[in-house]
Amino acid sequence: NSLKLYLFSVLKGFIQHIILFIALFVILSVGIDIWISHQLRKSKTYSAGEYAVWNDIFADRIHHDILIYGSSRAWVHFSPYIIDSITKLSTYNMGLDGQSFEVQYLRHTKIFKRHIPKIVIFSLDVFSLERDTDIYNVEQFLPYMPDYDIWKYTHRNKGFTIFDYWLPAIRYAGRRKEISLAISQIDSVQTKLYRNKGYKPIDAYWSKQVEENLQKKKERYVVIDSTLKMLFERCVAECIAKQVRVYFVYSPEHILGQKHIVNRDSILTIYSQIAKKYNVRFYDFSSDAMCLSTKYFYNASHLNSVGSELFSKKLADSLALTF
Repeated sequence: NSLKLYLFSVLKGFIQHIILFIALFVILSVGIDIWISHQLRKSKTYSAGEYAVWNDIFADRIHHDILIYGSSRAWVHFSPYIIDSITKLSTYNMGLDGQSFEVQYLRHTKIFKRHIPKIVIFSLDVFSLERDTDIYNVEQFLPYMPDYDIWKYTHRNKGFTIFDYWLPAIRYAGRRKEISLAISQIDSVQTKLYRNKGYKPIDAYWSKQVEENLQKKKERYVVIDSTLKMLFERCVAECIAKQVRVYFVYSPEHILGQKHIVNRDSILTIYSQIAKKYNVRFYDFSSDAMCLSTKYFYNASHLNSVGSELFSKKLADSLALTF
């Protein structure tokens, strides 16, 4: 009996030590996770300035009248300040660099849980309804996990494991760049935002290299993902159900860039059909005179600061006439 009591006592002590070790490990992991995430969120420039926008979303600072949804063509093309000044409505640019509509919808979901705007402008492009295999700029999600919505709208793509999504600190393992950045934020004082109200005008211009790259570029057929198409339409329907006024806008794209997408017309037809179904006004700038001049672009798909300001004024003038 004494031997059994001894063995039981040893086993009990061992189990208690294991539980204590696990508890300490979890507490340490959670602490490390919270600290790194907090430090990363301070960066105003890393991850293409996306932290500043996510911070505004998670801190419930976006209560604007007009929201602009889209990809990189949104965040470098639509100036909230020009649209503000002409429409007299506060504007925030929600554009995401290099993301399909699934991640754009993630932002929509987060915003609509907190705020319903008066107007949503969908900045359209030929790639938003194409399924990505990898999550571009995956670092932007690191400081905001675990989060169910982030998991729901990114887990179909490569980028994170199931452990990254839900276990503390695991997603930072091996990420030396992000950990170094977190440490460097301790004493740094950053005053200049990379993006203001989500907008970033690009002070770059058309070059000979851009011309040469276009000549080498092969024609491409964009495969439309049916689930993303349905999600896009669902988003439009949700906006209208909330009595949000919706506009579709295809901002200027240089004529040379338009020619590289074989099925471009059929993609625009998809958007046109959805616009007709939901009685949405569609502004297509594909034939605008801007598309014929390299003066307004820094590559075939993206306007420079001169082009974005001119385009934003043209759009805002058109929007103002509909109010």
